[in-house]
Amino acid sequence: MELKVLVLGRKNVVRRVSNALVDSGVSISVQNDISTAIALLKKEKFDLTLVDGYMENLESTCYRITWQCRVPVVLIVNGKATDWNLLKTMDIDGFIPEEAGNTEILAYFNSIARRKDCRPATSKVLIIEDDESTVESLRLAFQMYWPEAEIKCAMTGREGLLHTRIDPSDIVLLDLKLPDISGFEVLSKIRSISQVPVVVVTATRSPEYVVKAIDLGANDYIVKPFKQLSLMSRIRQHLTLGAAVSKV
Repeated sequence: MELKVLVLGRKNVVRRVSNALVDSGVSISVQNDISTAIALLKKEKFDLTLVDGYMENLESTCYRITWQCRVPVVLIVNGKATDWNLLKTMDIDGFIPEEAGNTEILAYFNSIARRKDCRPATSKVLIIEDDESTVESLRLAFQMYWPEAEIKCAMTGREGLLHTRIDPSDIVLLDLKLPDISGFEVLSKIRSISQVPVVVVTATRSPEYVVKAIDLGANDYIVKPFKQLSLMSRIRQHLTLGAAVSKV
């Protein structure tokens, strides 16, 4: 089956990558304007988007393509002058070095494009949180960016543990300060019965809390207030990793 790919970026970069993919069984659309590219991605079905890593508003562009257009994103980067610490926090599916030769570019592309997305099509998300404004903010984030997700809420730690036992979720978002028992206790009990990804979402920035949460088995630690797209990106990463591990 022919893959349909949109290449977005500076003219010299998209020309370089597009030339490398010629005669490779790939249908290529080239765009230099972000708004035009987003409109095209929403209108037509694409398998992959290759994005120039030096475009303006790169982070926002990648998030929009991933969450609004539902198309995987691969960055075209200069491997010798790239801030990898910044890029690894973004919601992308891989990298292709722009300085690589045509054969190398094609090899990178094929290894990424043929990769299966292990993320569950409809994910179950359990939110254990007693603050109504935080719950509403989380619900809104899923409503905007992942409406297919099934959201369950528990206002206490014990209620959250009951949900975990009788109706397991794909991921748990856990506050540490709950009205009945500590979030740490909830995390410890979850880990005694399940390896479900647990993302701590809390207002506490204390390094001691972070270390303790990770030691007890938390997969991530996010401090309130959070950016919705950044939160969704990290949830997606844990769901994808968890789904992949469960198939091994």
